[in-house]
Amino acid sequence: MDEKDRQTLNDNLSKLSVNCNFDYVLGCLENLFTERQLQMYRSESFMKKTEELKCQSLFEDIQTRGPNAFKDLLQCFKNTGHLTQYMILTGFHSGKTDTESRDEQEKVKKSRTIQRPSQSVYKMTSDPRGYFIFINNIKFQKLDERKGAHLDRAFGNLLIDMGYVGTYHQNQTKKDMRRLLKEFAAKEDLSTVDSLIVAISSHGKVNDSMELMICSSDDLDESDPILVNEVISLFDCCKLPQGQPKIFCINACRDDKDGRTEIIHRRNMWLDTFFLAPCFEGTTANRFEEYGSWLFMALIEVFKEHACDKDLDQMKNLVNSNCIKLLRLFFFLKQFKLCSNLFQINDKFEEYYHHSHKIQTLSFYKYGVSKRLFFNPGLYDQGAAAAS
Repeated sequence: MDEKDRQTLNDNLSKLSVNCNFDYVLGCLENLFTERQLQMYRSESFMKKTEELKCQSLFEDIQTRGPNAFKDLLQCFKNTGHLTQYMILTGFHSGKTDTESRDEQEKVKKSRTIQRPSQSVYKMTSDPRGYFIFINNIKFQKLDERKGAHLDRAFGNLLIDMGYVGTYHQNQTKKDMRRLLKEFAAKEDLSTVDSLIVAISSHGKVNDSMELMICSSDDLDESDPILVNEVISLFDCCKLPQGQPKIFCINACRDDKDGRTEIIHRRNMWLDTFFLAPCFEGTTANRFEEYGSWLFMALIEVFKEHACDKDLDQMKNLVNSNCIKLLRLFFFLKQFKLCSNLFQINDKFEEYYHHSHKIQTLSFYKYGVSKRLFFNPGLYDQGAAAAS
């Protein structure tokens, strides 16, 4: 077994053993073990152990069963319906069995050296690094509940660990969404930091002008909708120092309109602006009921590992790779009918995917951007003010 895979197993032995069915897993993997090992597993003394201890012993022993043992274990978890165990080993789960544990603060690897500001690199050294607002609409008056979307809050926890300060708001009406966004854009303290982040997770729809409309908890009023363009434009003249990055992360449905797939953005005065969104058209933004939205799952995993030494452009490609992994997991589990209650992916998505072979990845737009954006988590210039 590869040393990295061995370390992953050893680091997660106790987590993998929680709610794990020893007999199912052994039955799937028994061809890997010697007859002597199988006799030991069936011995009276071994059978007296708790289910968790039996599983831990098996996970320790499998590390000696050849170079493909880790891959075989992953396959076994898929085949036997151990989704949590599979997610732990593939990096898409914290290892917690209680879904509310996702509200705990996410931990990001800290940078060892600061990427200093220059003509090609943004200044990102203020303390706090920036301010954020996260609006997450889950329940609506008429539209379907976005089950599992409460777990998207973990993205806000990650931002906090990256040095940001912000607020989280759930199930906001159109009036309240506009009020919160305007108040955030007018925030005087933005003048003291190096960046801002606006995150919104909700239902959405594309209008006839190919503009993305965001649903509030009181549903979508197409006569006066909240447009993504409106949200971004609120920050054209905000207090953030000139030349500093503004990041918008919008996770919402993006319905296909007459076969067109590009959303129109009214650029206006947008400068130093990054816009991130799921780019798959014609369906809901994909979501696991048990783990949250694909977009935020992928962003969390990538930022945790790579914000310490990669810029936002580089991390974009890794986010796309994670979305592809999630899609492959979905179709594999669907084959074994293990995911009917976990995945919010509709029939239209499957039909579209099989005909076009398109997948949900990350739309990444940059407006007036000429520099690289490094987050430098954990490092600050002592006493330094924000860029001026």
